Amino acid sequence: MEHSFEINRNGKIDGLSFVHSFFNMLIQKKNTLEYWAGEFFKLTGMPISSQGLNSKLQFRHEKFAEQFLKNVLRHLMVDEQINTVQNRILDPFEKVYLEDSTCVPLPDYMFDFFPGTVNQKGATSTARIQLRLELKSGNYSNIDLLNYRNNDQSYSSEILSVLKPDDLVVRDLGYWSLKVFRQIIEKRAYFLSRLQFQTQVFDPKDKNQINLYKKLRGLRKKGVNLLDMNVLVGKKEQIPMRIIAIKVPQQIEQQRKRKMRKDKLKKRTDDYMEMLGWCIYVTNISKKKLGTKAIQRLYGYRWRIEIIFKGWKSNFNFNYFFNKKKKFKPPRAIITFYLILTWLSLFFVRWYNFFLVRIFEQKNKILSLFKFADFMKQNFERIDELAFEEETAIYLAKYCSQQKRKQKSSVELIYLLNYT
Repeated sequence: MEHSFEINRNGKIDGLSFVHSFFNMLIQKKNTLEYWAGEFFKLTGMPISSQGLNSKLQFRHEKFAEQFLKNVLRHLMVDEQINTVQNRILDPFEKVYLEDSTCVPLPDYMFDFFPGTVNQKGATSTARIQLRLELKSGNYSNIDLLNYRNNDQSYSSEILSVLKPDDLVVRDLGYWSLKVFRQIIEKRAYFLSRLQFQTQVFDPKDKNQINLYKKLRGLRKKGVNLLDMNVLVGKKEQIPMRIIAIKVPQQIEQQRKRKMRKDKLKKRTDDYMEMLGWCIYVTNISKKKLGTKAIQRLYGYRWRIEIIFKGWKSNFNFNYFFNKKKKFKPPRAIITFYLILTWLSLFFVRWYNFFLVRIFEQKNKILSLFKFADFMKQNFERIDELAFEEETAIYLAKYCSQQKRKQKSSVELIYLLNYT
């Protein structure tokens, strides 16, 4: 590891033993310095006190915990066959960055350094994790541990410090910023994003505004499922972009409408309802460089981060890991948070990816993330023994998979897009 640290004056400890003892402590459903020091002694034979261990949980050791998590995430790629297809799509670009964030609720006492929302019930604590994956190398090049109030839009310009000519960044709507899009173009780099609703678009020839959703309604009536055209985006900005609109399957359109509250659904405009029936992307990638299907598949590779986020936020409650009886100091809380994410990535996300592929290929079923989380909690210590037993696959397919139905879940759709 690049970031190491001394345990005492007479020697050094490798990061693996430090982290390994932390994992062993969590398995015993403990999270105290005393247990941690005890597990460390069992592994290394080096007796250290809880005070000595605590002295190593300082701000200067955050980088070690962060780097350890990055290295683990880098090895979570699960299918070499995808890389073969993927590389052809990515060939036109030097680097391809995927960025996304997720919020994780924490115990309320951590509000001071992870402030969340404040309401009538009191103040809540929430951490926001920003991940940046360089898709061609599989390297998670950036992990930022922030608070809930550091939203994606305010973070949008951070990518500019690393972008070089012919790089590409793929992000969702949370990062939407016309100013940043223009700066990406000025760097001779590329972007791919969903279109923000109500953003005005114009004809590049006569500069007249295009009623996009009226145009899409017309295409729908004609049975046309695709729109791919060059436009100017933004009333003031007038940024040259390419819009790609792809009609989604009816089940996805219905799923989107079901997710909206009924009272809000009634207040939505015809344009908004039309939008729910399409995937609409904006990019400065030319048609010559990437066709429509390649654009859709490229955006779909965001699953690599989505699966990790879903694993982190599954049935493992973060309140369970933090000692409520005694407040952690900020550096210990942050290091603990990184190590918990590493633990979940190694022993949950990795195994979920493994069984997701196995169950789909052998049983043609999609493994439920949340049911698998329950399975892991009950069988954590035996998972290495159970992994390759046929009875395990039969059990997971029958009792931990999604039930048969015409409507596919988001995880299933992500899987089918990238594995079939």
